[in-house]
Amino acid sequence: MQEPSGFQSYGQIQEWLKSELGLSLAYKTVYEIVRNRLGAKLKVPRPQSSKQQE
Repeated sequence: MQEPSGFQSYGQIQEWLKSELGLSLAYKTVYEIVRNRLGAKLKVPRPQSSKQQE
């Protein structure tokens, strides 16, 4: 639980595909596969107000 799992950007996915699988895909191709074919979205935390107490 200490380390977040998954990817934070499509660029990270693109780099992972190149290093692990040897696939050199364009950014747009990675985006379309992840969003349209897999139906997945990147998990990004909601922004927090600077006025919010910790």
